Amino acid sequence: MLDMFMEIPQETYALIDHSFLNDKMKRTYKRVIEERKTRFIRQSE
Repeated sequence: MLDMFMEIPQETYALIDHSFLNDKMKRTYKRVIEERKTRFIRQSE
């Protein structure tokens, strides 16, 4: 069940790329997603 939450769909990144955020905020948003995913992995092990 956890595996389902560990995979971030490519559509998520496509939505960010096509959003009205500026480029810096897009990079920040993607980085936050990856950091939270990494924390989740560490806590669940």
